[in-house]
Amino acid sequence: MSVRSAWLLLLALHSAPVLAGWRFGWPVGVGCMFFIHTGLLATVFLPRISPWGTALRTFRTEKREVCLTIDDGPTDDTAEILTILGEADVKAVFFLIGIRVAQNPSLCRTITDRGHLLGNHTATHPAGWFWSYPPTGQRREISNASHEIRAAYGQSVHLFRPPAGFRNLFNPAVLRELGLREIGWSARGFDGVDTDVDRVLRRILGGLRPGAIILLHQGMPHHATLLRRLLGKLKEDGWEVVIPRELK
Repeated sequence: MSVRSAWLLLLALHSAPVLAGWRFGWPVGVGCMFFIHTGLLATVFLPRISPWGTALRTFRTEKREVCLTIDDGPTDDTAEILTILGEADVKAVFFLIGIRVAQNPSLCRTITDRGHLLGNHTATHPAGWFWSYPPTGQRREISNASHEIRAAYGQSVHLFRPPAGFRNLFNPAVLRELGLREIGWSARGFDGVDTDVDRVLRRILGGLRPGAIILLHQGMPHHATLLRRLLGKLKEDGWEVVIPRELK
């Protein structure tokens, strides 16, 4: 679906309650409006059922392999995160925020020098509002992040993850225009809001299947401890952490 088609669909959806109210009376129109808007919000806040494009949430493998992704960097704990990954000989995908890259471009280069992969996580991480942005706002956030990463890293990135995973019907068309692929996840522990490492670990491990994409964050005091314990548990349980070809 193009951006123009998305606008036309949105116009049609918002016109439907008006037409229903005019034809069948205002109670029907209000009910139609409630149904349509509830459906649109569900596609935003429940990404797994979203019809707007297809985010990669798992990868194909018959082995006990998973992919590790880390959002919100670079942050003060990035160096420690990289040390932990290096000690475990594990490579990850880092989804970076543009303004943080601009503040510390050397960390961005260090991440890639250690063999990890980079992705775009918007310029300012407007988690509360990105889902409501029209195409112009989405392009600005995504393009500015790509610009900062390219300036620091020297190369363009091709992976994108929206803040909190929320998106709307314009997002797939904008990503196609910018040449980016959306990456979701299939296993997470809500470590961005829950600081109980044991509880977070249980959630992540409970969602593991061959080909799982794990979501972690950085920037909070418990994140390094969580990563160290997760990597130890993955090794103990026979899981190998890889960057699959679908992301390269």
